[in-house]
Amino acid sequence: MKASATAAPQSAGYIYQIERALYHLSVADADDSVAVEWADDVSVHRNGMILTQEQDKHSLGAGAAAFGDRSPGLWRTLQIWKRQRAAGIRSGRYLLVTNSVAAGSVADAVRGVAAGSIGADEAVARLRTAGASTRRSKTQTMVDDVLASTNDELADLVGRMEIVDRTGDWTALRASVANGLGLDPRVDRDLVVENMLGWVTSELMGRWRRGLPGIVTRTACLVHAAQIQRSVGRRRLLPRASRDVAVDPAEAASAMTRRFVSHLSDVGADEDVVLDAVQHFLQFADERHRLVGEGEVPDREWDGRSDRLSDRWTNTARMAAIDRPELRGRDLGMLILARTTFSHLEPLADEPCGELYMTSGHYHRLADDDRVWWLPSASPRKGQDAA
Repeated sequence: MKASATAAPQSAGYIYQIERALYHLSVADADDSVAVEWADDVSVHRNGMILTQEQDKHSLGAGAAAFGDRSPGLWRTLQIWKRQRAAGIRSGRYLLVTNSVAAGSVADAVRGVAAGSIGADEAVARLRTAGASTRRSKTQTMVDDVLASTNDELADLVGRMEIVDRTGDWTALRASVANGLGLDPRVDRDLVVENMLGWVTSELMGRWRRGLPGIVTRTACLVHAAQIQRSVGRRRLLPRASRDVAVDPAEAASAMTRRFVSHLSDVGADEDVVLDAVQHFLQFADERHRLVGEGEVPDREWDGRSDRLSDRWTNTARMAAIDRPELRGRDLGMLILARTTFSHLEPLADEPCGELYMTSGHYHRLADDDRVWWLPSASPRKGQDAA
């Protein structure tokens, strides 16, 4: 089935309008708002005034042209703008936008006025020449209506018009939107922009369903972009799942001689507890190295996290002795170990951290430096702070 016989062209045209609306939101001033299917396909507003009106033409056909001299779309647009202006609805700019090529003497005249290479009077003359015909048709009826305007009226309109064509490269436009929204280059900006397209669509649909104009403010856009950016940023901070952080058996065997394993032996930890601790210790070291290397979590955050975990260990040991005064030695030490490392999930960079190895492994790293230990009566040497 050909694309033209399906809903694809109409759907693509709607998505194109949303892309254009998001673009305008990204470059708008603080008090601006952008509307879809209100004053025009897309329009920009400020304090009750229309700053920009835009008529969009999207084509799925390769090599298609838009806004040609005898194009019904061109003359219908000019007719609408003429009637709006006659009714007192005026805009500072009028854009003819297409993902294809705007071709013809009218389009060239509009470009010439915008570039300053020809005057508005010359453009009006070319407009009248392009519209001249004795053949009657629906298009000619629209042409005659437009050309019934005075030269001054047409010159004022043409002088505010702009051609924006070949805008089908959403990848390039997405970069412009990201810059306009001030997105952090360290996050996946493409993902944020794609999420923003979905948000704009949802906002418009919600307003239309309530019988309201489809308007989105620049302020609301910036607020939501910041929310999405934080969400995407949190995903980058999230450590990998435990199953995705492989442990080298040779490294695990070597780690069995480390200081933190000695602390586990002091309280009689069984083999499964020791093996889990070794795995968590190595996984934590690997993931911490990755997050530091990617610049996502600075060293000062790891230092602060070490301090928080050390303080928590101190308080956990005290509370264990109060809660279970009958326990002594190894039994009390196992309780302290369990309450400290078996279930607690310490945040990372002010974000929730749901992988147990990132907390348990960090504790065993501290134990490796004798900053924490499990046997209450032990007096280990004081090592260096955890790296």
